[in-house]
Amino acid sequence: MHPPESQAREPQRLVPGLRFSRARVSAEAVRLTLSGELDMATAARAAVLIRRAQDESRLLICEVSAVWFVDLTGLRVLLDAAAYAERSHRRLVVANAPPIVPSMLRVLKLEHALEVPSIPLQTPSAGGCTSIRRHATAPSRPRDARRAVR
Repeated sequence: MHPPESQAREPQRLVPGLRFSRARVSAEAVRLTLSGELDMATAARAAVLIRRAQDESRLLICEVSAVWFVDLTGLRVLLDAAAYAERSHRRLVVANAPPIVPSMLRVLKLEHALEVPSIPLQTPSAGGCTSIRRHATAPSRPRDARRAVR
């Protein structure tokens, strides 16, 4: 057994699983923050969370900067959400994606299928800066104009 002071110095371990939080950014936008793993074990839960958030707004900003692992099943959840957004005349933005996401999209030749901004997107809570509100409520671009990080 280690004394409490030595435990405080140990690096934090990554806890497996998926955690989330949801916040309304503007009248038309919701931010869903995912953290943890987006993989076969968490895909069903992630799909449900994303669909519920999509049904609440015209724009879903899916903040994934705290996702440390994504497999093909997790990528499929995001692609399915993007397809649903397009069919229902909504918009899905995958903000601050880990580098593996655009890499996987490039390898699969699906860069056009998912809107992944090439610059970090600030996603403040409600009442935050107005620039995100302008961005969040901007009309969506045609599908061909969307490009992933290169």
